[in-house]
Amino acid sequence: MLNSILLLTFKSINRSRLTAWLCLAACLTWVTFSDGLFAQEIKENAADKSKTSMVIDTDNFTPAEKLAQEAVALEFAEAHHPELAKLLKNLKKHDPNQYNKGISELRKTILRLDKVREKIPEKYDRELQSWRVNSEIRLQVARILLTDKQEDHDKLTAMLMEKRQLEINHLQSELERLTSETKKLEDRKTRVKNDLSAKSTDIPSWVKLEKERLLKSGKPNFKAGDKNSLKNKPASKSNADNSNSEKSGKELSPKS
Repeated sequence: MLNSILLLTFKSINRSRLTAWLCLAACLTWVTFSDGLFAQEIKENAADKSKTSMVIDTDNFTPAEKLAQEAVALEFAEAHHPELAKLLKNLKKHDPNQYNKGISELRKTILRLDKVREKIPEKYDRELQSWRVNSEIRLQVARILLTDKQEDHDKLTAMLMEKRQLEINHLQSELERLTSETKKLEDRKTRVKNDLSAKSTDIPSWVKLEKERLLKSGKPNFKAGDKNSLKNKPASKSNADNSNSEKSGKELSPKS
């Protein structure tokens, strides 16, 4: 559907509009996140809509903040897709509205990848590679629809080969991770099973031994000398005061 729209549009647009289409085709964030991670992130974004809106909605930004957001997006593109960065800079001169849309889409990609890095750091590089390859493929498709050169077809073939190999590598890594987790679960299952078996054997004997242990630990541990010292321990001040009061009362009472 997108290819048909692009093909019809290329026949009737000028060079600046063509640049806009190429940029948007490359910027659109159609990234496939493995293991349902992308779907989970959509739910999290919906639950955290206000926070996401604050980051993406540039209307609420000051001019300085907008420039900072643009700089982050362009720096990301220059680092991971230089051709896209050049197209964006060119687009800024000819069509600011489309440029802002491209920056916004790029910011969404950056935010999603940042969430991957935060939640599953080991997947960040793989997902970044996926975005780069998919972005380059979409840009190459747009170029072929415009020029239909054989060399561009050859480049697209190589890009698709790279994409499939990345997918295979991702699945192999995921299989290794799941295998490792399965082994850990099996080891834990074995430990729990052994513990259950041990604690289910001869319960009356355990109860008897545990009772003796608890009663023994609760008894005061006095030494022989400690008991004698308690007997000879002088009365406390309060007891002495009570004793003196009793004596005073007897002395003051009238004789019969």
